[in-house]
Amino acid sequence: MFNKTAFPLMQYEMVVFAGIILGYITVPANKLRLAIVDGKLTTTTTNVEALVEFWEKNGDPNLHTTIVTKQLNDGIKLVKENFTSIFDDIKEATYNTTDRETFRMYERAIGSPIPVADYCPVFIIKSVAFLTLKLMFINTATPNRRAFPKGNKIFFEYYIGIDGLTVGNIPFANAVNISSAFYTLQFLETDIRKTVYMHCYYENAHGHRSPVSTTISKVIA
Repeated sequence: MFNKTAFPLMQYEMVVFAGIILGYITVPANKLRLAIVDGKLTTTTTNVEALVEFWEKNGDPNLHTTIVTKQLNDGIKLVKENFTSIFDDIKEATYNTTDRETFRMYERAIGSPIPVADYCPVFIIKSVAFLTLKLMFINTATPNRRAFPKGNKIFFEYYIGIDGLTVGNIPFANAVNISSAFYTLQFLETDIRKTVYMHCYYENAHGHRSPVSTTISKVIA
């Protein structure tokens, strides 16, 4: 048995994924074999193109607003609904291995995953150097050890932009999976005098996440 499409959780990954799917289902041979309805494909194409535009605006400090962020979030939701509707029309027996891999339709796992931590990680800026921040992650359940909760790793997100953004309006776009207590974040010279915003979660093998950490910001120098 296979699960339905596992859409990416990160905004950037979702935008890229949407482009990949759209390119795949518009290939004439795939469109014919999967019996993609023209009307649904046209609507989805329009919405994916709009999503890319919202993403680019949201990442531009000169264009980023709360309205654009809402448009991006709404656009992601709409595109997910478009693709789900298309996939629901395809007969189960029609999917081949390449289809399932492209659409992220994974075979259902047997057994229960190791649970994600029910508390958030803590992290601090350990040291600062030119265009570099060294971060340290702390497990409050075992503060004297560097081990994360069993079966968990750090899912770290950051955004570089203008100063003064409130937590609810930060369009976190860059993500890193971290498996050790220390991580070095490096920047470009074009990032100087911009502000980096950072937060993180614990995440288990099934993508389940803990409560989010406190958001830390730092002017890049």
